[in-house]
Amino acid sequence: MHPTRILIIDCRYSDTQQFRAHYDWLDVNQGGYSVDTAGNRATSFFVYLVANCTGGTTVFPQVDRPEGDAWCDTLKCKEDNGQEVEWLEVQGKVGRAIFWHNLDPYGNPDPDTLHAGTPVVHGTKVGLNICTRENPYRQW
Repeated sequence: MHPTRILIIDCRYSDTQQFRAHYDWLDVNQGGYSVDTAGNRATSFFVYLVANCTGGTTVFPQVDRPEGDAWCDTLKCKEDNGQEVEWLEVQGKVGRAIFWHNLDPYGNPDPDTLHAGTPVVHGTKVGLNICTRENPYRQW
């Protein structure tokens, strides 16, 4: 059997719950973290399993939203007040998935991967996070 490099996390959010802005990579300079054995989280994959809610988007505030109305079925393009959304904000939909690299091509943490789950205003959101690591996490 091969050593695992995958981490799977199930997340459930209901009214007013959210996941504040964070990185999936570990900042070894902040202390308390060791990436010596398993390495850092190389990639992340988030899938909406339940999206019976208002709110609960996934926002990447450091990433510009692609231009054009064609994206507006997938991304939030306007705020409630009609103002354009300038960052990448993915609207929840069952089966919709988001994939990103947490590290740049040189293995350094990418600060543009800052992301958050916005508050669920009403209803339920369930997501599945799958993260791969640079090295095997444990030996079997």
